[in-house]
Amino acid sequence: MTFTSRATLISFLLLASRVAAHGYVEWVFANGRNYTGDNVDDPQGIPTPIRTVSGRGPVTDVTSQYIACGNQAKVVSEEALVDAGGTIEIRWSPSWPHNAGSMTAWMAECGGSDCTKFDDLSQAQWFKVDEKGVDQATGQWYLGEIFQHPGMPYNLTIPNLKAGHYLLRHELINLALVATPGGSGAELYPQGIQLSVQGSGNLVPQSSDCVHFPRAYKATDPGLTFAPGDQPKSQYQIPGGPLAKLVAASGQSSETGTTNAASLTALSTASPSTLTDDDKQTSTITSNSTTTTGDSSSTQTSIDGSTDATSQPTDGCSGKSTKKRRGVALSEIRGRTLRGRHVRV
Repeated sequence: MTFTSRATLISFLLLASRVAAHGYVEWVFANGRNYTGDNVDDPQGIPTPIRTVSGRGPVTDVTSQYIACGNQAKVVSEEALVDAGGTIEIRWSPSWPHNAGSMTAWMAECGGSDCTKFDDLSQAQWFKVDEKGVDQATGQWYLGEIFQHPGMPYNLTIPNLKAGHYLLRHELINLALVATPGGSGAELYPQGIQLSVQGSGNLVPQSSDCVHFPRAYKATDPGLTFAPGDQPKSQYQIPGGPLAKLVAASGQSSETGTTNAASLTALSTASPSTLTDDDKQTSTITSNSTTTTGDSSSTQTSIDGSTDATSQPTDGCSGKSTKKRRGVALSEIRGRTLRGRHVRV
């Protein structure tokens, strides 16, 4: 075999290896129904909830708009029905030779309408609901464990979310080429799945846990620059931060408030002996107006079921507090005095 022939053969094998490494979601299984994805090599426009991507290639630029749901991902015509708290099975194409990397799962509400009409992904506010890196029990990459068994699905438990339309972003992160000279670095394979979440769930994400793609990842993130074999697996950090902590949307605190916060706070902290009769009357109005109804605590529930009663719930990723306040009418406090001074309202 001549040098030219050997070089051609090597190039062909490298190309074949890269093609084989490229993956996409073939089907999902939810609520007893199997949903097949379209052919990414020759899309036919079949009804499916799996957003069709262009080809099998990865996304390597974390600033690309395609980092959200894959290369040239297109809105599709169906949503997969799934119960809040239920499980969805996701099967990727089985021809995946690499076993070093991680998997993440994110969700975003589809802008108040069903996901078949949600095509502006720059508006999507994503919250992380699952991640898999290294299996602590075996010391192996979860990615490798799944693809050691062709056709084995990735099982995702949907959090107990409030009912609605959600876009699921499932992603494989291939680290095999990070240390390869001239390689592409981390290869990301995100794909979107349109879901209709049903049931009596009541959880929503905190606004502080919501991110945008692009911007959620940086090229310098340790989870994207990790070179397998050069560092212990135990040091690997999955990109994108921790799992979102969810709060109960229905457990709202309807605490009432006041109009002039600074003045009324001063009233509430002043010693009774220093208050005038007018001050005491105003203080009485203030204390009566801040009576709470319902659950006055703000219980925060994480994906793993733990709670934190210190955080205020927010209205999903909008950042709006679910606490409702009733301001004291201006006529109630106008003309009252604070230590001899009129309260400005």
